[in-house]
Amino acid sequence: MSDIVTATTPSKVRTNLTSLLDDVTTKNAEIHIVLSSGKNAVLISEDELNSLRSQLREMELMDAKKERMAYLKDPSTKKYNTAEEMHKDILGDLYDELPD
Repeated sequence: MSDIVTATTPSKVRTNLTSLLDDVTTKNAEIHIVLSSGKNAVLISEDELNSLRSQLREMELMDAKKERMAYLKDPSTKKYNTAEEMHKDILGDLYDELPD
């Protein structure tokens, strides 16, 4: 999670882009850009993005593990013809990312 949270407008972002990027990358700042449309954007560092993606992946893997454990406790909950079908069902998109 970032240490500094700043809300700003697109005009101020354009004017101060270099200093904002410096804050984001060196101070782990999080810049919330408030748009007139009511939608907003957030500027975060690549390290922060990678950290969030990693945390999400870990949560997905934990969920998959819980599903697998539930299946192992009660195999009648789902029927699979092969172990590969079970793995694909439980892991979803993560299955395609597994090494061969």
